[in-house]
Amino acid sequence: GSAGYTDMLRRQIVLARRVVRWLWHHPHYEVLPRGSSTSGGGGGVDGIRSPLNIGIENSRRFRALPVYATLLSYGSAGYTDMLRRQIVLARRVVRWLWHHPHYEVLPRGSSTSGGGGGVDDDRETSQLHDTIKHTYIIVLFRARDDAINAALTTKINATGKIYVTGTMWDGKPATRLAVSHWRTDVRRDGDIIG
Repeated sequence: GSAGYTDMLRRQIVLARRVVRWLWHHPHYEVLPRGSSTSGGGGGVDGIRSPLNIGIENSRRFRALPVYATLLSYGSAGYTDMLRRQIVLARRVVRWLWHHPHYEVLPRGSSTSGGGGGVDDDRETSQLHDTIKHTYIIVLFRARDDAINAALTTKINATGKIYVTGTMWDGKPATRLAVSHWRTDVRRDGDIIG
């Protein structure tokens, strides 16, 4: 009933306040950057102040405000739902890439052998399930063709539909998709991706 919901909301507010207090009064002050006596305070060894430590938008206290506001707004159920949608979409993308003949999902489950072409079906299915089980919001993949793979990240980003970043895996270029938007919709976004 409404009493249970009120109690849950009260617990979420207490949790949000604890997070804000922790961010506001950092318990490990000694690890935060400090200025040297020669730089006039707040600067590094070369006397240049880090932009991460100046300006309201980068201060610890200001960063606590969005955390507090979203915890109050969405609560633990909202955050759980958002993360669930992101994970489901990332796993859908892995399944699609896994079965696509032109792409390779990285890393490949408990074995590093490539898919298709004589790999035992049971082992292939086991690798797929293992890979999916260990996929949360990051999908790492590459094209099987080296020429296509060299430009894959650029070509995907040029579509304007999704944004991916480039990286390296086993000395070869790879593409990383991070499913992290708060408005992730598994059906809509999955249809855009593949």
